[in-house]
Amino acid sequence: MSTQSQMISDKVPTGFLDKLGMFFLYSMAFFIPFSIAGEEISYGLAALIWFIVGFKNRKLPVSKTLLEIPLLALVIVLIAASIFSLRPGESFYNLRKLFFIPAIYILPAFIQSRKRLWQIVHLMLLMAFLTALYGLVKYAVTNLGKVIAAESTTMTWGALSVFFVLFWAGLLVGIPKTRWKIIYGVGVLAQGIAQVFSYVRGSYLGLLTGLIVFGWVRSKKLILFFLVFLIGIYFLFPGSIQRRVESITNLKVHSTQVRLTQWRDAVTILRHYPVLGVGWIDLGSLHRKFAPPGADLSDPAYTIGHFHNNLVMMAMVGGVFGLAAFIWLFIQILVVLYQKYASIPEAENFLKLVVLIAFVSVTGFLVNGLFDWLFGDEEVFILLFFTIGLGFSASKIYRS
Repeated sequence: MSTQSQMISDKVPTGFLDKLGMFFLYSMAFFIPFSIAGEEISYGLAALIWFIVGFKNRKLPVSKTLLEIPLLALVIVLIAASIFSLRPGESFYNLRKLFFIPAIYILPAFIQSRKRLWQIVHLMLLMAFLTALYGLVKYAVTNLGKVIAAESTTMTWGALSVFFVLFWAGLLVGIPKTRWKIIYGVGVLAQGIAQVFSYVRGSYLGLLTGLIVFGWVRSKKLILFFLVFLIGIYFLFPGSIQRRVESITNLKVHSTQVRLTQWRDAVTILRHYPVLGVGWIDLGSLHRKFAPPGADLSDPAYTIGHFHNNLVMMAMVGGVFGLAAFIWLFIQILVVLYQKYASIPEAENFLKLVVLIAFVSVTGFLVNGLFDWLFGDEEVFILLFFTIGLGFSASKIYRS
């Protein structure tokens, strides 16, 4: 037996440790929609149990994902970029987010049955539904002007809602049982309204992309259904929502101008740091240093510490190597998830749906991430890899 096979195994834990690890994953699913502290503590404890199981059995309970090489490449580049960063301490501190990537291994280690998978998905969606209702009530009784729910920014809520709406919508059209269709219909309605009233245009585009990809893969007739439905409800929403949607193509909108200014100046900055970027740091002061003559340095374009685009930010954070590793990783994630989806027969409807929802959620994340730094948003980062972990869990359950 090779050294690697002695250290890594897809054998699942059993007994007390199995139940304890699963309890912490249930806790993580419970907290994901509304509490970053709760989800991080729960994940940390689940990861601890996972390591204890590995130490006890002298084998980490790991199922290979075919993501190992691009993941390793990205981690190595980001560590190197942090070493040579303008502010190494800050950059290394921000690398803590990478600690949540092993969720793609930890979830399949404990989610050993269809029942557990069904329970953890629906627990997360129940709490997402309640959080959406909370956000709508807060929107109605306060003067916030946007649904922010329990998140720190409306952009975070909008990005999280892309995942939640895709879960609700995917189960609605995919699960044949009438009783559950009613439940999923109520869920997608509340979640969708809360997402729309976030006024986050990037999340609108991310959700639209996810729905179209879902229809393209599952049944192309669904694309027409989704488009007709979205156009229909567009006319039911107030003028403020309609104007927000229409402003997507208006380059003169101030928030769009902020992004265009940042992306333009990013090119100038990258000429000075092309290989490994500047590290994972706040870019505000650096951006002001490279601002063109006469620029208004009090404008949000120069005070916000990130550049509102995953690709631009990965180039800033890790240079050309960081950007290449990021693109490689997400191409591989999409390829692996689609292969897993295609390998599951139609008879395993729920398992197949979970993998497909994970696949379309990643596409929605990538499109939404063209307009915000979602890979650097901890809440969204955690949900991203949690969702991928659910997809890998469904595939493993089928193979088992």
